[in-house]
Amino acid sequence: GYSAAYDVTSGASNISIGKCAGYKITTGGVNIAIGQEAMGVGGTGVTGDRSVVVGYSAGACMTSGGCNSILGYLAGYTLTSGEYNTLIGARSAQYLTTGSHNFFAGMYTARIPDASGSHNIAIGCKSTYYLSSGSDNITMGVHAGYGITTGSNNIFLGKYAGCNGNGTLSGSQNVFLGRDAGKTITSGTCNIIMGYLSGQQILDGNNNVLLGTQAGKNIGSGT
Repeated sequence: GYSAAYDVTSGASNISIGKCAGYKITTGGVNIAIGQEAMGVGGTGVTGDRSVVVGYSAGACMTSGGCNSILGYLAGYTLTSGEYNTLIGARSAQYLTTGSHNFFAGMYTARIPDASGSHNIAIGCKSTYYLSSGSDNITMGVHAGYGITTGSNNIFLGKYAGCNGNGTLSGSQNVFLGRDAGKTITSGTCNIIMGYLSGQQILDGNNNVLLGTQAGKNIGSGT
């Protein structure tokens, strides 16, 4: 394609297909870039190896990061030195920069600028949308863990589980299972909440165990 692999100097065994695909690859090797501007035009030079990037402007700013698998429109757009990430879906981890060992699958996962969290698993549209430096989280479901910023070691399973729509979730070591479980959590830690609407209004409560539909639904700051 036009200007594909334009900046290659000593990089070897690369495949670039599409307009400006692999444009910024310099010394990086064994990379595959497919799609217009994939691994393309935003970085200072790709020196990382063994990444597969597919999609319009996917991985466009990559530099030293290697062993990344990126698929989707603008997926991993600002990823620079992050390594061993798997990013799947349109705009998935669009603004992840240095984070490594993440698995993000779903549109708009981890989409806030300068995200650096590592070792996260997020599956579902807008899951971990506000993630910044939070690490070691597992979220599955539409909007699950939507508002996690610095919170770590959380497990949120279910639509809107641990959602926090304001992007202010700093709590850690929580386990929420069920639709809307712990939906408004902010700084609460060490809570186990299981059941539809269970612990829905917990904000900064700690060390609670709530089991069953609507269990502790009105608890806000209880411990």
